[in-house]
Amino acid sequence: MIETLLGIIFISSGVLCLAIRNKPKVGRYMIGFRVPYTFASERAWKRAHEVVGVMFIAFGFTLIILAKFLSPSLLVVVMLTGLGVIISIGTFVARREAELESFERLDEDAEIKIVKPIDVKPWIAISVAMILIYSAILAYAYPLLPGKVAVHFDLSGKPNRFDDKIILFVHPIGFMLLMTLIMFLLREPTFRGSIIKPRDPQKLAKEILLLLVIVEFVILMSFVNVIMFNLKGIFLGWLQILCLTLVLIQTVRVILARF
Repeated sequence: MIETLLGIIFISSGVLCLAIRNKPKVGRYMIGFRVPYTFASERAWKRAHEVVGVMFIAFGFTLIILAKFLSPSLLVVVMLTGLGVIISIGTFVARREAELESFERLDEDAEIKIVKPIDVKPWIAISVAMILIYSAILAYAYPLLPGKVAVHFDLSGKPNRFDDKIILFVHPIGFMLLMTLIMFLLREPTFRGSIIKPRDPQKLAKEILLLLVIVEFVILMSFVNVIMFNLKGIFLGWLQILCLTLVLIQTVRVILARF
């Protein structure tokens, strides 16, 4: 049921992208394929939404079909992989169109402004380090874990959902790799055309990168907490609260950096 709902969400997102492909001023308020290059160029906005819209629709139907044959864990892998591919292709198309428009406007005052690229290598290095740390912890703990593990807990710290232990690999590694991909795509932040133009685009990009690192750290610590509970019966509720607080604080910093 949930898998079918996810497929419907992807299909609806694709239809929405196609519907607003010719309405960049409307879409930029809150919806659409909102990457830097679609903000930089109306041509990039239109072409990227055409490509991403078709891909979202096709991927949505694919998820609905695969849900009948794949386990939930494998379906999560497919979903994250597909989402990463769509984001990457959409960003590539938007960048290409923005650059082509920039070349065509070399003699005009409306030349597209590309902000100085951000060095994302240190952030990606931190991200990869966290993936390796979690992988090492899981490699040690995996043989010691039971086939079914507690993966969700109520407010008192008691488990209320169990799943195959393979989920301890699929979900955290998949989501952390997605964070790494987003960091890579942020290496050239172009913000011209945004409804709310940041005074310092590079500062905003760095705040977003820090938020992604914090989110990845939260994912790591959350699943380490799950492993500890299943091995030792220890659940650190305060750690979850601390992690969520860090995410909230950094989210506020990102919002403030836009003004």
